[in-house]
Parts: sequence; C-alpha cells; structure tokens
Amino acid sequence: MSLRNIADAFPEVTAAATSFGLSMTEATALVLPMVAAGFQVGASANSMKVSLQRMVAMTKQNTEILSGLHDALGKDFEYSAGVGMHNIQQLADAYANLVKDVSKGGKGKQGALELFSRLFGVRQGPRMETAIAQLAAFQKQLDTTGTLESTVAK
Repeated sequence: MSLRNIADAFPEVTAAATSFGLSMTEATALVLPMVAAGFQVGASANSMKVSLQRMVAMTKQNTEILSGLHDALGKDFEYSAGVGMHNIQQLADAYANLVKDVSKGGKGKQGALELFSRLFGVRQGPRMETAIAQLAAFQKQLDTTGTLESTVAK
C-alpha cells in the first residue's frame, strides 16, 4: 500500500465517506485492508462507496437478515443502519461475535462471508469482510493492550 494507492482511491470514496460522516483517515482505514489483501485500488474504493450507501439505505431483505442474526445471536450481534464511524465500529464489534466458532454460538468465517455478500453484494462483500475483519482484529488488539496496561498500572 502506498500513498499513490490512497490518492487513487480518494476520488472514488470522498463523496460517499463525507456523506457517511467519515473523515478521510477513516475512509482510508476501510480501503487499506482491501488493497493490502490484494484487491485492486479502484475496485476497493468502489466497494467501499457502494457498501456505505447500502449501510445507510438498508433493503428490506438486509433488514430481515440483520434482524434474524440479532434474534439468533442476541446482544452479541447489535447492528442497524446508520452513518458515522460509530456504525462501522458497531459492525466490527458484531463481526467479532459473528465469526466465533459455530460450537461457541457464532456462524464462523464462512457465515460472516455469506452475510457480507448478502448485505453488500457478491463483489463488494468479500472486500468489506476483509476490511471489517481487519478493523475487528485491530480493535481486539487495542482492547488487549488497554487491559494489560490497566493491570500493570494497578
């Protein structure tokens, strides 16, 4: 990933990110994992744009899918349509619970990939799953570090 990649992505993501309430830093944080995973910059930027639009204006089908997951997973899957980084964080938190092993009450990695493909489309789904998976892993690391620091400070 280079600054050139980021520059190439900006024209595609700027309007969608701004209307979704994301800063360019936050928008870049969504595109970077896609490009790092080997997806092309233009396709990744377009996926982010389309996916953000779908997050704001949920279809009836997507609303029903999310409702069903909430019913199945309870408080471990809290997500609803909306805008802003809070909404992305909510999706990353829900993702972390969704990918738990099926024996532990989750749907597994395959279930998460199927969900993202249904929510965001077959082309955008895998890219968004990659981005949200990386954000969830990053959040988990931040939480672990914060917990360790709190323990040491005591």
